[in-house]
Amino acid sequence: MLSVLQQILCWIQQIGAMVLNALIMVINLLIAAVGALAGLVVALLPGMPDPPAQPPSDILNAVNWLFPLGPILAGCIVIGALWTTYLVIRVALRWVKAL
Repeated sequence: MLSVLQQILCWIQQIGAMVLNALIMVINLLIAAVGALAGLVVALLPGMPDPPAQPPSDILNAVNWLFPLGPILAGCIVIGALWTTYLVIRVALRWVKAL
């Protein structure tokens, strides 16, 4: 009789775990559905065209030899990103300070 009651108690305790597993499965299915919908939307987008060809110019090569435009442009982008990050963090810290 005692083992039957222990089995009933075990099943009652397992009901909570089963409900939790079912909830996790539903959430995973929702995430998979959102991923499938995003894949469908991306598949509907048109293909990207080829970039235009670089002009065959010796002047551009000479300028690039004197002033390496790629690293200069990359440095400017990094500086701009750091400045923007600083401005965003500054605003957030002012909000925190106001609390």
